[in-house]
Amino acid sequence: MKLCKVWFRWNSKNSYSIAALMPLILASLANRPMPGIMLYSFATSQADEIYREISMASVDAVYVAGGPHPSAAPDEALEHFDYVVIGEGEETLPELLNTITAMAILPL
Repeated sequence: MKLCKVWFRWNSKNSYSIAALMPLILASLANRPMPGIMLYSFATSQADEIYREISMASVDAVYVAGGPHPSAAPDEALEHFDYVVIGEGEETLPELLNTITAMAILPL
């Protein structure tokens, strides 16, 4: 099985999520969608912009959403993302990433 790169979509409004989660996962920061696993954390005010970015992305990636908006509206987020982490992601996200990579359901 090939290893797949994990990316955390950086923007100035999700620095708290990045600070909390980066020590727990092996990921790099990205300023646009990248091939591999793309992690997003966002609030309601960012949702439309994020959904537009995902719909226009032309890279093979597994998209994972978390943060206030996806936690409050997971069904809506799942219309755009492959997975949604609800609530605090410190335990759930590392487990989800391990499951995704173990199942080899990644675009390689």
